[in-house]
Amino acid sequence: MNKNTLLRKLALAGGFAALLAAQPALAATIVWQGAENISGVNDVRVSGTLVAAYSFGGTAAGATATTVNGVPFVTAPANSTQG
Repeated sequence: MNKNTLLRKLALAGGFAALLAAQPALAATIVWQGAENISGVNDVRVSGTLVAAYSFGGTAAGATATTVNGVPFVTAPANSTQG
């Protein structure tokens, strides 16, 4: 076995050992709760960054665009894929 072949095998073995020793990344657990009606301005949190706020159901179902606690909710159909 020549020197280059030995070095390649050692490098491959070292890389494989590093992969085995690596710990998997763990994400935070998310606990979802059921939907709730918005009955007042304190039901809408304004901390963080707004991504989207929708009033689902469409105008035919009686949903209207509104602003709650400074957050604008736009009307979207109930089967919308917006987001």
